[in-house]
Amino acid sequence: MPYYLSADGGGTKLTAVLFNDRYEVLGVGRGQAINYASQIDIAGSIQNCLASCLQGYSGITIQKVYYAMPASTDVFMTILRQHMNVHEERWLSEGKMALLAGIVQHEGIVALSGTGSGVFRVAEEEHHLGGWGHLLGDLGSGYEIGQDVIQAVLRNFEDRGPVTRLKQLLIDAWQVQDRLALIHHVYQAANPRRQIASAAILGAEAAAQGDEVAQRIFVKAGEAMAEQTNEMLDRDQKESGVSLMIAGSAWKGCRTMYDRFCEKVHEKHPSVQIHIPRFEPALGGLFAQFYAEDAGSSDRLATSVAQLIEDRHAPLMYRVLW
Repeated sequence: MPYYLSADGGGTKLTAVLFNDRYEVLGVGRGQAINYASQIDIAGSIQNCLASCLQGYSGITIQKVYYAMPASTDVFMTILRQHMNVHEERWLSEGKMALLAGIVQHEGIVALSGTGSGVFRVAEEEHHLGGWGHLLGDLGSGYEIGQDVIQAVLRNFEDRGPVTRLKQLLIDAWQVQDRLALIHHVYQAANPRRQIASAAILGAEAAAQGDEVAQRIFVKAGEAMAEQTNEMLDRDQKESGVSLMIAGSAWKGCRTMYDRFCEKVHEKHPSVQIHIPRFEPALGGLFAQFYAEDAGSSDRLATSVAQLIEDRHAPLMYRVLW
């Protein structure tokens, strides 16, 4: 039986999915961030992820590996080949991987906001806006949201910003009692980038409770993602039929970000339909293989494959909290 692997990794997590030629998911593995981490931590995360994903399948041959990773690709493939033989590997962009998994399409625009951010035009020739990294600017990303959350709390500690629920949430979650303790908590973290981005989760909680400071932060993020997306749409020659999809974990926690994004996009491009993904990006390789092997298959068959995965592997679905 032929086996295949699909893997998606970035600044927050690594996910790998083992599947067969009937598109049945056989194993799922998860690991920590493989960007902006030490080589030891990256290797350990990959090892743990693959060990879980491939449990019970040692010694098999992987016909093809699909992966989307901004970094650590060589390390991932080296460790994978220590476990088994690999016949072929194929890189997919973050946008392509997400689009295939999210709405099972080959072409469209993806507004990605995870730990980092960026807007992808997925087509035969791909284009990418944003995604400059946290030092230069991942506009509208979980990192930027987290940074805005922490800055709002610091201003609150210094009595030069509005009172916000964010302060107590951060005190409780991070066990910091004052401004200096908060600063030290971030700078002394093993992975400051991931620590900062994690504050976006608390921001979403405060926004859901009606905190105006938190809601403004997510409005800002939605506008930043919309500005980049509108620029990509302006360059597109097929606006009337283009599919636009959100992707990434930063969208999941706060409806305010999504609503503001939709509002700003539709102001300039009222006919564009905005989709929420069905599955997490790690399944993108499965659908890439489906179309590679069954190019003439109907959309109905693709839908039946997707439904089978949803019924049996619910944790692979993309779920928002609103």
